[in-house]
Order: sequence, then C-alpha cells, then structure tokens
Amino acid sequence: MKVDNAFDKTELLQHLKTAYALPLQSITFLPEGEDSYGYIATSETGEKYFAKASTSVPDICLQYVSLLRYRCDISGVVAPLETSDGRSRWDLWKVGKDFTDAELDQTAALLATIHLCTNEIDTRPAEKDLVAFTGERFDVVLDGYVERKRNGVTLHVDIFGFYIYEWTLNEIRDYSTKILFKNKDTQQNEYDWESLQDYLPPNRELMEDGIAAIQGTLDKYGVLPK
Repeated sequence: MKVDNAFDKTELLQHLKTAYALPLQSITFLPEGEDSYGYIATSETGEKYFAKASTSVPDICLQYVSLLRYRCDISGVVAPLETSDGRSRWDLWKVGKDFTDAELDQTAALLATIHLCTNEIDTRPAEKDLVAFTGERFDVVLDGYVERKRNGVTLHVDIFGFYIYEWTLNEIRDYSTKILFKNKDTQQNEYDWESLQDYLPPNRELMEDGIAAIQGTLDKYGVLPK
C-alpha cells in the first residue's frame, strides 16, 4: 500500500517484539506494495527487519518457503522468520533497486534448483515462475536457468501466454476489489485508480507482442517442444 493503515503502530511494534523476541525500538511505514502494508522495524542495536502486514496470510506458501530455506538449505530463498513458538506470521521480500545481471543469473540458478524437486514442491509449471522475468533481460535469466537444469528444459510459449493474460486479469480484479470494497483512504483509492488505467482496456496487441518475443527467446535457446 502507498498509504499507511490507521492501526496503532505502538501496539504493532510491541506485538513484533513479543512474537519474535527481538529488541525492536522503532517501526517506520514503507510505501511499497499493492495489497499489504510494509514496515521497517529497527532494533536497539541498529539491525533492520522488514515486516509485511496483511489481512490474509497464505500459510501453505510460508511453510513451503521455510522448508526450502531451512530444510533444503537453499540460502537464496527469502523465508519468513519464525516466531518464538515456531509459527510463520510475516513474509519478507527484496526491497531495493532492480536486479543486476549477476543477481538475475543467481535467481535463475535458484529457480533451476527448486524446479529439480518437482515431486514434492512444484505445484505449477516452471513457466509460472519464469514469466516474471520475461522482460528485456529474459535471455540473462534463461541462460542461467538452462545452464543449471541438469535434466533438460522444455518450455511452452502458450503457458507463458496464459500467465501473461492471467496477470492482466488479476490486476484488474485486485485493483477493482480494493477500490470498491477494501480501501478506506481517498489517497489510496487515487493511487489504485491511476494504476488500474494501465490495464483498461487490456492491451492485447502489447501482450501478443510480448508473447512473440518470448517465443523468439525460447527458440534461440532451443527449449521449445520438439
């Protein structure tokens, strides 16, 4: 969210201190994200933590990322800190500048590692994760992904296309839901209304151009179905 919630931050800070047994001293709103409230909590010794407050917590997702980080020892996974009683109540994300090529390569390696464990943790196709990187530097990600995938790679442009269209429809749904039913702040409504205009009407030509570019990159790396 771009506008802070009205709930008591003193109470929130105390809750975090108790739940995580951390010597937190202050909490500051971070105007990032679209469907949750982000905060930077600072400890008495200067350590900083990112807390994401949301009305719904996808417990199964938090459990999966915790397993990847702590059981599979995949350090690139940003997992939620466990509370004192061993529960996951907050998710974490990377906040900062855009990825460098080296960081994109590391991300591709991480995805390739995760996708090796298809019998246990993959519930959707690899295209679902990779579609987030199908911009101008998609080749950087795909190069690292293909290099590290030991059992070969086959990717389907139609599945990429499905998730591109799904993303647009989800954005329309999410922004509309927030404007009509969730937001209690006029300024937040203005932010969301402005953001919604990027998807109304859906730019099918732009999406199809993007899908064609993806197909060209997949063909370049020889990962299309034979």
